[in-house]
Amino acid sequence: MAQGGNRTGSPTFADTKALTPGPRPVDFGELVEVACKAYDPTVKSANPDGYWYLLAGSPWNGQHWAAANTFTNGDELGDPNGTHHTDMTIPDCT
Repeated sequence: MAQGGNRTGSPTFADTKALTPGPRPVDFGELVEVACKAYDPTVKSANPDGYWYLLAGSPWNGQHWAAANTFTNGDELGDPNGTHHTDMTIPDCT
């Protein structure tokens, strides 16, 4: 599970290149199921870590991605000084 930490919502996409928007963003504070994470630093806003989460629950259904750094990843919700850009306990996508 991951919690949306971006106050404007965490945008979702059909791939890690952020070319095609997903069905809707992850709302601020919303808990979502994450299937796995993938490294793709191509999109600058996904950095500094460059990881993406594959979102498992509806409406994303394992077909849409969100940048990992738009989630709380263990930091307090709304903490402007959060330092966890990726939850490394989430398994890598194969």
